[in-house]
Amino acid sequence: MKRTRFADEFPTKAPRNPAWIYVLIVAGAISIGLFFVRRHAALNKQSGSAEVSAKSIAVLPFENLGDDKANAYFAIGIQDEIMTRLAKIADLKVISPTSTQQYQSRPGNLSQIAKQLGVAHVLVGNVQKVGEQVRVNVQLIRADHDSGLWAETYDRKLTDIFGVESDVAKSIAHSLQAKLSGREEQEFAGKPTSNPDAYDAYLHGLAAEGESSDSVYSTQKAISFYKRAVHLDPGFAVPTFQIKVDRHVH
Repeated sequence: MKRTRFADEFPTKAPRNPAWIYVLIVAGAISIGLFFVRRHAALNKQSGSAEVSAKSIAVLPFENLGDDKANAYFAIGIQDEIMTRLAKIADLKVISPTSTQQYQSRPGNLSQIAKQLGVAHVLVGNVQKVGEQVRVNVQLIRADHDSGLWAETYDRKLTDIFGVESDVAKSIAHSLQAKLSGREEQEFAGKPTSNPDAYDAYLHGLAAEGESSDSVYSTQKAISFYKRAVHLDPGFAVPTFQIKVDRHVH
């Protein structure tokens, strides 16, 4: 076969520069990588918001407003009792006191604290005890908006303080649309004692127990107050319960 002149004069196709191929490969890889990064971030955002239950709550330490600092135990005890009753409601998620005791009574960064604890709502309050008269102020706050959902002030005599904690728990359950079983309703209707001195000793015990979980002295002091409560009222009985705890590391 003989090559013709036409074939000799036909322009040959210039080879493509290999650099363009690498550019296309790198650009494609970057586009795919950005797609998956954005998708992963969106999924994380959705899962993070889903983890926070709308029926979750943390009860922050109550402030003692009385002039007598020795009455601080009473604020601690009332807060603990409210938390105890909330923890009995199966439809609520309640953060344990070991996770909340490090915070102030009414901190300014509620949304940040709620995020750390993994809750949607925070309960704050204060207690003032003067002689036989007690005033308890409580406020339920939606943390992301820092807006109040419910608030109440209770003025009671010491002999009538027993029902306050149950009233608060039931009001919070209603505000968060948490269902109460018949058994839970019955437990709220009861009270551990009708003896105010026995109940006062019990609140002393709760405060002592919360001072330090690692202190033998605090434990012994709490036990002595509990023994006094039972001595004053042999029929003193606090129903057992289990707090639904989410462990948080700060």
